[in-house]
Amino acid sequence: MKEDLTPTERVYVRKSIEQHKLGTNRTLLKQMAEVQVVGVTCAACPFPCMNDLKFPVVVLDECSQITEPASLLPIARFECEKLILVGDPKQLPPTIQGSDAAHGNGLEQTLFDRLCLMRMRQCPTSFLERDNSFHNVAEAAFTLKLIQSLIASGIAGSMIGVITLYKSQMYKLCHLLSTVDFDHPDIKTVQVSTVDAFQGAEKEIIILSCAITTEMSYGCMCNLLTTPTGL
Repeated sequence: MKEDLTPTERVYVRKSIEQHKLGTNRTLLKQMAEVQVVGVTCAACPFPCMNDLKFPVVVLDECSQITEPASLLPIARFECEKLILVGDPKQLPPTIQGSDAAHGNGLEQTLFDRLCLMRMRQCPTSFLERDNSFHNVAEAAFTLKLIQSLIASGIAGSMIGVITLYKSQMYKLCHLLSTVDFDHPDIKTVQVSTVDAFQGAEKEIIILSCAITTEMSYGCMCNLLTTPTGL
């Protein structure tokens, strides 16, 4: 913008941005007054264009990556009666820029973290949890047959890796590998992991177990079984 705009254009752009910040854009104000749902960042909640807006329900998405002070802005601004926090406590915390003192004063604790602690202290906080994990028994059994076929053809088990998209499928495959009646010690050296856990590992042969997209995975496995020399 500094290089491609003329001085007059830069002034116009700057004034337009200020108009939005100050809430003087009447079209925007009219639209805001007529809708029932408004999507906005936490940092934009104090803008004057939202002075008269009140919402009984506030939903904070990705709350485990928002600092606690930032989370309080929409809660106080819109006088919410019900608060819904959506987030993953296992993902990376908010990025705090500043001195070591800023990190040591608890700024990295999110509102999501605070409510998790309250939950452990048996305070009345409701949590909805779902691991979104799936498993496919038929595909796991077929994957086991493929592994057995590869090992029987002379391929070392340590050269085989199985990547699955779901932890439930990983547990199912690991159970089958540990209990299968297959007289070959190499089957115990086959590595089975989820995508995130497998990153960085290297194997000569990778089997992808999709669990819920069975047609694609079956087709890939059938091709492998019928053309072992192509491996």
